[in-house]
Amino acid sequence: MKKIVITGATGHLGNKLYEYLSQNDQLDVWGLDIRPSDDPQIIIGDITQYDDAWADVFADCYGVVHLAADRDNQCNWDSAIPNNIDATINVFQAAAKHGVKRFVFASSNWVVGGYRFIDARLTPDILPNPVNPYGVTKLVGERMGNFFSEQYDMSVVSARIGWTQWTHDNQPGAHMEMGRWGN
Repeated sequence: MKKIVITGATGHLGNKLYEYLSQNDQLDVWGLDIRPSDDPQIIIGDITQYDDAWADVFADCYGVVHLAADRDNQCNWDSAIPNNIDATINVFQAAAKHGVKRFVFASSNWVVGGYRFIDARLTPDILPNPVNPYGVTKLVGERMGNFFSEQYDMSVVSARIGWTQWTHDNQPGAHMEMGRWGN
């Protein structure tokens, strides 16, 4: 049985993934979140500060899905630095310390957000073009993934997630602030 840890396990995407993967009898699914949960396999921890009390959840872990972050694309640096940069480096460090082999980092299409109002083809080799602190922090997380992949023989995937919403009946529109991406 492979142990999987999901950070942000009580959040919008994290909870959905946690619930889905927990149904698989081949996986031992654990969560990590700053918010309390009634589920005994969701550990409470503030990942903006490294602490073995939460980091030990990665012991004997095969894979991590790192979803915890300030998900607001309008977040300011006061939130973006601790919640998106410091937290990500701490989770990567905990994963490396415990020999995690697979790591999925929840990046964002905001890494290329500067292309949203122009007619540019998005390809795998397009240069990043973040336009806000949120996009910059996600680019930094991707670069951390490259480092940990090379230094710790950890397979890292950075998934540039698009808009996920829990409002507006999950329909795109002007509220998405993404130009043609939100139409």
